[in-house]
Amino acid sequence: MLSTIQPIPTTSAVEVFSDIMHQLKLMLIVQKPTEEFQHMFANFALAALIEGHRFASVLRTTNSIQVQYMLEGIIRSYRLNISKYFTKLPLGAPTNLRDVPQFQGFYLCFKEHYLRLMQSLLMYKRNPNKLSLARHCAITIENSVGIFMQLSALLRNGTPPPATHFDHTLFNAEFEEGYTWVVKAAPAHKKILIHRMKLNGFFTIQLGNSALMDRMSDGVVYLILNPWDSSVLGFFILNTDVQEPSRTADGRVRAYYIEIDSSFEGCGMSKRVVEWIWNAALDGGYPALSVLPLGNDLQSCPSFWGKLGFTQSCATTEWYKRIPSTDNPNQAVTLASQGTT
Repeated sequence: MLSTIQPIPTTSAVEVFSDIMHQLKLMLIVQKPTEEFQHMFANFALAALIEGHRFASVLRTTNSIQVQYMLEGIIRSYRLNISKYFTKLPLGAPTNLRDVPQFQGFYLCFKEHYLRLMQSLLMYKRNPNKLSLARHCAITIENSVGIFMQLSALLRNGTPPPATHFDHTLFNAEFEEGYTWVVKAAPAHKKILIHRMKLNGFFTIQLGNSALMDRMSDGVVYLILNPWDSSVLGFFILNTDVQEPSRTADGRVRAYYIEIDSSFEGCGMSKRVVEWIWNAALDGGYPALSVLPLGNDLQSCPSFWGKLGFTQSCATTEWYKRIPSTDNPNQAVTLASQGTT
């Protein structure tokens, strides 16, 4: 679980990469020796890696600590190589940044990384709870390392390696220590939820299949809880109580519907849910699992979560600054703890 109270500079990476983007645009119209461009790229790579290390040192999950130590070693080695290599280079004739080999490909990749950082920061600010903050930290680490790798390839005039995609693994510690993050909705709560989905036309918009709607009405609803504040960040509907021994005629568990709050996109929550269902099915003696590709297409409906009666995590200025080690005393009471509304 996250326990640090160290302040988090949530905008720092975006500011650093915005400055790099600005300098790159300036250098497109300025002529300099290729060696000066290389030195500039090397400094940009170091700045990117330092930002990744900064966020890894704040996230403090089991895997992010390992990444932090790894980045520390790379930073030390990289600094040493920069000081040795660039002090001995003779300067050549001035050239334009557009003529630097592989630059155009790097520039496009850099803009993609920068855009992902911007989107991540905006998503966190729209819903500034601990999980979305941890998500922003993890995405910042991944994209910082990705930018470093792109710049390193540019300095070598080589092909950049594939994207890292290790952000999901940085969340593993959040679900350890026996935390119950999936709970079965009480019968009264389930009845109200299904009624509100039908009342607001969500089933009709998504499915257009009355028979499937009826089956879901007879199914079992599970709530997915935020591991820090127990707010509801999603729900799913199964054909049976998967935590009980096999009861279905064909022994198959069917996941009719899975819905995750879009504010938590990038946390790997949908994958975690399917893994939870699969593991619970195996433990219950079910030999098979079917997952219908339904859910997460309804969030364009106005006030989706509000119309279903869910109260999401409250936004506090404190959560903009740090990940608290204890629950926020001003936290909003959620539907998960109320039972029904």
